[in-house]
Amino acid sequence: DINFQLGGGIRSLDNIKFWIEKGINRLVLGTLVFENPTLINKLDISFHKKLALAMDIKNNKIAIKGWKKLLTVKPLEFLNIIDHKYFDQIIFTDISRDGSLDGVNLKQTEIFAKSSEIPVIASGGISNIKDVTKLSNLRDAGVSGVIIGKAIYERKISFNDLIKISKDT
Repeated sequence: DINFQLGGGIRSLDNIKFWIEKGINRLVLGTLVFENPTLINKLDISFHKKLALAMDIKNNKIAIKGWKKLLTVKPLEFLNIIDHKYFDQIIFTDISRDGSLDGVNLKQTEIFAKSSEIPVIASGGISNIKDVTKLSNLRDAGVSGVIIGKAIYERKISFNDLIKISKDT
C-alpha cells in the first residue's frame, strides 16, 4: 500500500472532499484553514486525522497566500482556534530559512512542538546531518519528522546518513 499526500491550492471543502474520495491519504492545508478556521468543522468524522496543517512562519508570524501575507495571530495562539481532531500533523516551516541551508530554527521549532498536541514535522533550513540529529532528539518534545530538500539536492545530506539516524533512534 502506498500513501499519498497532496498540498497546495486546496481552497474549499469541495476540494478536500474530492481528493480524499479519490484516495489521497493526507491533504496539506494552509491558507484555507487560516482564513476560515471553523470551516474545517463542517467536515464529518470520515476526515478525522486526514489533514496536515501547513504552518509557514516568518518572524513568529503565520504566512499565507504563497507566503505573501503575514497574519497577526501567533502560531501557538492559532492552535487554540482550530479543531485538532482533523489534523494528524503540523508541517512547521521557518520560511525565512527555507532553501537557505542556514540551519534549522531549532529553538522556535522546539517551543512550538512542546506546546502542540498535534505532532510536528520540522521544515526550513535543514543544512546538514547535525540538524536532522538535533530534530530527531526532539521526538519526546513532539517533533515527529523532518522535511529535507535542498540539503539532499546539494548532497550535504545522504540517504545513507538518514537511514543510519532512523535506525539509531
